[in-house]
Amino acid sequence: MIFAKITIETRPRGPRWWGKGESIYVTAIPLTDKTELGTIRNVTFSNILCRGESGVFIHGWQGGHVEDVTFENVQIQIDKWTEWPGGFYDTGPGIGAGVYASLIAGIHCRHARDLAFRHCRVVWGKNRQS
Repeated sequence: MIFAKITIETRPRGPRWWGKGESIYVTAIPLTDKTELGTIRNVTFSNILCRGESGVFIHGWQGGHVEDVTFENVQIQIDKWTEWPGGFYDTGPGIGAGVYASLIAGIHCRHARDLAFRHCRVVWGKNRQS
């Protein structure tokens, strides 16, 4: 799967809205303990300009299920312009899903492997998260 030549702008919408302003969100988390979880692999993000209140979020499940993801010519601008508090990631929906507090990173990865970043840039706006 290839995502190319895209402009993305995201922001939080409130405490009950899924997501916390992540510009790109890739997760593989089972919905229940009976879910047969597949693998997200061979995905490319190319020539993308992102602006959001959080960065890229990549989260697999227990050591796997997200692999071979490539980012080429991706610019991520993180800024704050809404009234909703920042500094959170949202792993929902799924087992153990929920919102947790964290420092915001340009690219946050957990339980993923074989990621490639070529000519990527993270730019911090004037209004940073507290």
